[in-house]
Order: sequence, then structure tokens, then C-alpha cells
Amino acid sequence: MFSVFRASAFAVAMSSTMVVASSEVSQSQTDFEQFQDDRPSTTAVELGNREADLTFSAIAGTYEKTVVITDAYIEKVEASTDYAALATLREEQGDAAYDAAIEELSAKEKKEYNEYLESSNVILAKSVGLLGEAAKLNAGLKDLDPKELAANPFKISAAVQGVATAADQITFTVDALQVLKKYNDIYSSALSYAGR
Repeated sequence: MFSVFRASAFAVAMSSTMVVASSEVSQSQTDFEQFQDDRPSTTAVELGNREADLTFSAIAGTYEKTVVITDAYIEKVEASTDYAALATLREEQGDAAYDAAIEELSAKEKKEYNEYLESSNVILAKSVGLLGEAAKLNAGLKDLDPKELAANPFKISAAVQGVATAADQITFTVDALQVLKKYNDIYSSALSYAGR
């Protein structure tokens, strides 16, 4: 299962040198590498049960949109690690530290930083609407009983696996969207901050 720790790790330090010390990981990996490895498949589960298949398709579609937004944000952060760190500085260390860091920027750097905030906010704003949709899908998935989904008793194990796959997809989706929403809020706050 996808962990919230790993979700926050991708957003806080995309290329962090922190090492995951886990028996699950055979070699040293950064939190981000582990995050990438933990992503479930984007394939929608099909059981032949119309209602379940529609739910699974909606979950896979929302998950795929989340992956696209997440990857776009990761690419943005990797291209601008200094500005990404600056954007979160106010949240982590307060207005005084943020103001001091902004004062050290040249006029060109301030302009680039503003452009970074605005373009990141455009990417991240897409996560806000998806979060509500993902929460509803997550609630709907919890109501599905795999035994009731399989018309054929021999397909119960496939139904159990299908629900597990959809659960992995929606868990990743909700966790990632919550982290992205947090950064959307931070960037929105930085854009509207009067001291900037």
C-alpha cells in the first residue's frame, strides 16, 4: 500500500538523499524512488459486473489524472528546486525567514520565482477538484463486497484482486491529491502574501 510518508516525501524533497531503511527495499533508495516504485498500475479492473466495472473505471481514470498532475508537478520541482524550497519556507519557518530569503533575490530571480509560483499553481489547482471526486470513489469502493461482484464462484478470487487493485489506486490517488492540495494552498498563499 502507498504510504502518506512517501507521498509527502515526493513533495518535500524530490531528489532527496534520504535513504529508506526498510526490509521491503533490497537496495538503498530515496523516498522518491520508493514512491515511484509503489505506484499501482493504471489499468482499470474488469470483472464483467457493470456497476463494479464502472466504479473501477472511474477509479482508474481519476488515478491516471492524478499521476499526470503528480508527474507534471514533480517535473516542475525538479527543474526549480531552489524556488520549490523557497515556496515552502514561509510555511516551515515563518514570515521573517521567507521575507529575508525574498530580499536576497535579484529582480530577475523574483520575476522567475513569481512565474514558478503561478505556473505551479496552475498545475496544482487541478488536484483540488479531483480530491472530492476521489473521496467519493473511495467511499463507494469500501461498500463493494467482492463476493457479491462475482456471478461465478470461481471468479471470487479475481473480484478480491480487482477490489484490492482499485483500493491501491484510490489510496494512492487520495494520498497524492491531499499532498498536492497542501502545496497548492502553500503556493496560493505565497502568491497572495503581501510581504512578497
